[in-house]
Amino acid sequence: MPPTNEMMQKAMECLSKVKLVKFTADRTTIIPGHTETMLNWEVTVPRECRIKIVLNNETVAKKAGKKVAPLSNTTYRLEALIYSLRKTLGTIHINVDTSSCSIKEIPESVIATLVKQEVNANIIKFSSYKVKKRRETQVEVEPSGIIVRIRLKADIPNFPDPDLDVDAKIAIGLTSDRKVWVTYKSFAVDIDFPWYVHVGTVGLSFIAEKIVEDLIENKIKKSLLEEVKKKLDSSISQSNGTIAAIITKQDKVVITIC
Repeated sequence: MPPTNEMMQKAMECLSKVKLVKFTADRTTIIPGHTETMLNWEVTVPRECRIKIVLNNETVAKKAGKKVAPLSNTTYRLEALIYSLRKTLGTIHINVDTSSCSIKEIPESVIATLVKQEVNANIIKFSSYKVKKRRETQVEVEPSGIIVRIRLKADIPNFPDPDLDVDAKIAIGLTSDRKVWVTYKSFAVDIDFPWYVHVGTVGLSFIAEKIVEDLIENKIKKSLLEEVKKKLDSSISQSNGTIAAIITKQDKVVITIC
């Protein structure tokens, strides 16, 4: 139930009583991969008010601190929230000095070739059933991750052939000790039989699910992450300096070395 006018009036009164005691950073300029900064804040809130304190939309305690190491210039905003009302308590801008850093790029075409080769190799090695591509594997590198679309068809003797569609999104990044991590943001497999097939009657479900498990889940899904990570690790090993960041941008993977 939405808040009443009386509740909103009381919420505004509460917000007016929220006070910022402090909001500080021990440094306002950092070098990516080498330095970080500590944000500290303290806010007083009337006991009778149910106010939420957020730092860049993340709920935080009224008195706390947080280490941050942004990869680009970032403004940190401390706010008080109640219902749809919002009050800015303070802002701190952190500058990221990349003047001594270099950028290395891996184009989308390199990632795409790697993924396609791995998909093809797994299909060739799969001997339980004949599986072929309905069309070429699609790979796109976007800011949100590496998009992979695999379209297969299983050739099952004496049965209608199901389509197997794989839609995946791979995310990359660095651990706290500057090691590359690669994981799936999403991984979905869809089995599509011809419209005239009653799966339960002909027993195709078990066969199709077996192909998905043996080829896609146990082989392709695992090997794609391994090969992408190998490629990123190899590119990094050829660079001098500290790896500050590794991200996906439109049509490329970008590695920042400082």
